[in-house]
Amino acid sequence: MQSQILMIYALNIFTLVWIFAHAKDYVFIFDRVENIKGDKKDLLDCTALKVIRKGSNYFINGTYTLRDVFDNSFSVDLTTAYSPLGDSRFIKQPFQLKKRPVCCFYNTTYKNHIEPSFMKHSDFPIIPPEGLCPLPKGTFYINEVSIVDDNLPSHLGRGLWRLEERLYKGNECVGGVRVFVQIKDKH
Repeated sequence: MQSQILMIYALNIFTLVWIFAHAKDYVFIFDRVENIKGDKKDLLDCTALKVIRKGSNYFINGTYTLRDVFDNSFSVDLTTAYSPLGDSRFIKQPFQLKKRPVCCFYNTTYKNHIEPSFMKHSDFPIIPPEGLCPLPKGTFYINEVSIVDDNLPSHLGRGLWRLEERLYKGNECVGGVRVFVQIKDKH
């Protein structure tokens, strides 16, 4: 009987330690969104995207426009940079995605890591299991999007992060978006 109580006690301690070890100990706060102009053409316009605050939560709201049908003749890349002091002195980070075809990016990386934050908060088409190509031309809304951080590592540095997505036709940038996020300790 005493050994069973000891086992239950040990199991409870192990469960609590596991929960605390794997709990997120940080929060994401959207700081701002900036449009990236293309070299000659602007086929992605994100100037109407803004960060809004509701209570203690920060969201991205607004619209963005794809001014062309984006197929695999276009490519996309993602880069990240980090400013530990939040003073805009950014250090390029290894978390990046080298240039790849647009449909490949949207059918894999976007679907797995970005789309969960946009589900039910945007009228951009949901990527079906068989994929989506080309991406449709049009203006799409984003309504109170926050970050779903289930897939993000727990060891991200605290400070200001910059994520840039650029679209290309050949080697020419045709537009992009820059998102700034504060990562702070959860208290």
